[in-house]
Amino acid sequence: MDVDFTKDEIILRLLETTPYFPSYANKQSLHTIIEEQAKIVSDLNAKINELKPQLESLEKARNAADKKLQNVRSLLAPIRKIPAEILSEILYLAAENPGYINQFFDEDDWRYHFRANSVPQPFSFLGVCKSWRSIALGTTRLFTQIDLRGKCSGALSEVVTLYMDHSGTLPLEVLL
Repeated sequence: MDVDFTKDEIILRLLETTPYFPSYANKQSLHTIIEEQAKIVSDLNAKINELKPQLESLEKARNAADKKLQNVRSLLAPIRKIPAEILSEILYLAAENPGYINQFFDEDDWRYHFRANSVPQPFSFLGVCKSWRSIALGTTRLFTQIDLRGKCSGALSEVVTLYMDHSGTLPLEVLL
């Protein structure tokens, strides 16, 4: 096998395989190699910094295209075939039952677990998509029972206002 090594590469290979400190001549060669490699690293860093704005721009464009792709794909979701009135009823039935079961998958033990909610929480429906948010906010029955037990957050007034605004003419049950 014909491999041509430069003098510097030969010195490096020899020094890497021995435990001895390099001689004066070898130290001079090593300093030359260090300077050359430092220049290469510096040049590469400069090129990377020069290309960073392009990379950031491409990442922004990719993220925008990905978001649009997800939005367009969501238009084909089968749940969109369900009329708003029926989806409103489904949301109410899912939240209305005090023993409503929320199922989730735990990747740590590869099992499904169940968590029971005692009070309807329409907030989980508000974050799905614009359509669900609109339907949930228009479903007054979702906002007839508010649980204030244990709530100390600064957003409490916003939560109460949301329930009052969206419960319509239905009575609002407050759990303290």
